[in-house]
Amino acid sequence: MRVVFGLTVIGGAGLLGLAVWPGLLGVVLFGIPLVFVSLLLLGFWFLLLIVLGIRDIVNPPTPNMRFRRWGLASALVMFGTLGLLWFHVPQRVAFAFCSADLQRLTDTAQTSEWGGEEIDSKVGLYRVDQYAADPRGGVFFRTATGPDGLGPDQMSYGFAFRPNGVGTPFGKAHYYQHHLFDDWYMFAVSDDW
Repeated sequence: MRVVFGLTVIGGAGLLGLAVWPGLLGVVLFGIPLVFVSLLLLGFWFLLLIVLGIRDIVNPPTPNMRFRRWGLASALVMFGTLGLLWFHVPQRVAFAFCSADLQRLTDTAQTSEWGGEEIDSKVGLYRVDQYAADPRGGVFFRTATGPDGLGPDQMSYGFAFRPNGVGTPFGKAHYYQHHLFDDWYMFAVSDDW
């Protein structure tokens, strides 16, 4: 049972580490060749930890045993990891250290309806390859790209300062934004118009 707990802690730490970068967790876990393997593995691990946690709750340890509720501890680590991922905590914490550097770039962003100015600059943990001000509002910093399904379309991921709700200079299909703090958001968008 200690092995299950150790693997759960390592897996949770890996997921939290991937979640620091916008879109990376989804690209790694749900990329086309690995989507079925990762879904099967994550689903199996989730059910295993639920069963082990319930077993530990139903069968209390005897007085002469030390704390051996590894299944319950593993389930608690899993739910804690899911909560941190749900509220984007790793991304919020990591981005807080570099938001001031990106804030300085918002004043110099060129307005663009398609694409952005290539800067290929490292800001904190993030490599910003392009940034642009959208004529509809907001300044967008693209930190990653990935496939959008099986076709030639591309997903763009990054951060946005005061974004609009319509689209980005990198596309407007499947546009998603999530508030981080103050006027900063993370975004994901496809270039499939």
